Amino acid sequence: MTWLAVRNRLSTGDRMLQWNMGVNSCCVFCHAPVETRNHLFFACQYSADVWTGLSRKLLSQRFSTDWDMIIKLITDTSLGKGCLFLVRYTFQLTVHSIWKERNGHRHGEAPIPSSQLTRRLDKQTRNRISSIRELGDRRYEDYGDLVWLKIT
Repeated sequence: MTWLAVRNRLSTGDRMLQWNMGVNSCCVFCHAPVETRNHLFFACQYSADVWTGLSRKLLSQRFSTDWDMIIKLITDTSLGKGCLFLVRYTFQLTVHSIWKERNGHRHGEAPIPSSQLTRRLDKQTRNRISSIRELGDRRYEDYGDLVWLKIT
């Protein structure tokens, strides 16, 4: 799913408009007139709040809510293995969860506040770090434990 987002192949409002002029193309989170990939990830205030809550301290000076800047960042191997893993994992988890939440809204599910989604994703990340440690994979342990658990 993240691959589809990177390739701009998700069925966002702007793409659905191309197929059917009668479709509602508004952003379900902020009601912007046309939902685009870049709006949904992370120009929309809802998704920006989630991304900011999870990654601002992790990325520090490199933090951005601009899609193109984030894509450059997750492909930057100079970050180091541990940091790059956390940035990529956080990005993938956030994109997937926002897309899932967006689809839930579109199909009548009750909305989840961005703060609640942020807490849920933070917990998932902590669990992932713990499971890596429990499996005996020490490649990311120092960075994951020291950084993620202190910044959130």
